[in-house]
Amino acid sequence: MSDDTGKKPFYKKWWFILTVIVVVLAGIAGQDGDSPSSSASSGSSAKTKSAPKITEVGEWVETRYFKQRVTGAFISRGPLCEYACEQAGSGSQFLVLNLEIENTDTEGRMLTDDGTVFAVLDGKEYEFDASETVMEEGWLLLDTINPLVILTTKVAFKISDRFTISELQYQFPRSSVKIQLQ
Repeated sequence: MSDDTGKKPFYKKWWFILTVIVVVLAGIAGQDGDSPSSSASSGSSAKTKSAPKITEVGEWVETRYFKQRVTGAFISRGPLCEYACEQAGSGSQFLVLNLEIENTDTEGRMLTDDGTVFAVLDGKEYEFDASETVMEEGWLLLDTINPLVILTTKVAFKISDRFTISELQYQFPRSSVKIQLQ
């Protein structure tokens, strides 16, 4: 027993400590990606998030379950429907977007968000993410879209009348691509 008292426990030996350090470093490196190219691509995706891709009206934008495009956009000050719809109000206007949305998944999916409109005024970016609810046929509601079906619909946002349509960009839900409106 006196022989064992002078020995270090295995967890205090240099080879065990070195093994633990190597395993921890390998685990940390594995979280960032398996190869240098994947860490380079994650660096480029961080750049993409700060400067999203800009596309034009009419071009398809793909997200996880949907393929979507803006087919047209216009400004309206009047009510968006014949019955029970309000005017834009003083200092406001409606941006109305005509959309086509295709479910590219293998099962029915529901859009749970109408997207966001962006505008810049005096160097400050504004986000309009509350759309107008129009209970009339042809307007986007929380409907399930079956696979490979294309829905033609509209969505509207109340915005300040300080903006012209060419100053606005639209972004579909769960997309990093902005559409420059015309």
